[in-house]
Amino acid sequence: MRERDLSLNVQLKDNIAQLNQEIAVREKAEAELQETFGQLKIEIKEREETQIQLEQQSSFLRSFLDASPRPGFLS
Repeated sequence: MRERDLSLNVQLKDNIAQLNQEIAVREKAEAELQETFGQLKIEIKEREETQIQLEQQSSFLRSFLDASPRPGFLS
């Protein structure tokens, strides 16, 4: 019985070590996902700001062209 208990103890320790390793891998993957998510949020914000700037420039150009005395000068 003692030998069986020792064998089970070793097996349980191996299982715990394997589970701890899997947890570490998952924690690393989660950290990488969080970093990627943060980078994507920054990129989205930058793209939104760029979109606003482009819309403002387009609006300015449109108002400039609308106010031009010769609307066909680009032809």
